[in-house]
Amino acid sequence: MKESKSLFDFDRRFRARFFDYSSAHTLYRDVSCGRFIQNVDVPLLVMLSNDDPITKVELVPHGDLLRNKNCILIEANRGGHCDFFSKEGDHYKRYWVDVMLEYLDFVKQTESEARH
Repeated sequence: MKESKSLFDFDRRFRARFFDYSSAHTLYRDVSCGRFIQNVDVPLLVMLSNDDPITKVELVPHGDLLRNKNCILIEANRGGHCDFFSKEGDHYKRYWVDVMLEYLDFVKQTESEARH
């Protein structure tokens, strides 16, 4: 285990083999939410970051998300795995909160307009 250089390398060397997968990519595809995205029938916001140290951005099912009219995909250059900080003056703020509140307002407004 110590010779693994990354989480992906660990999954390739150990986890995939342990669970009898031919590769880490095959393991990731099988445990991914990707196979369920086509069935999402409620609004879903997905935020991901290009610098995420856990989820490799190229393994995210972009096409599946973009094909589903209920899904909105936000891909940021920076944000890590789940923090999404931005610098404001001399302090940092989690910007995902503002994004989520704006998204929820949008969903509420869209649903209200659809009822009228």
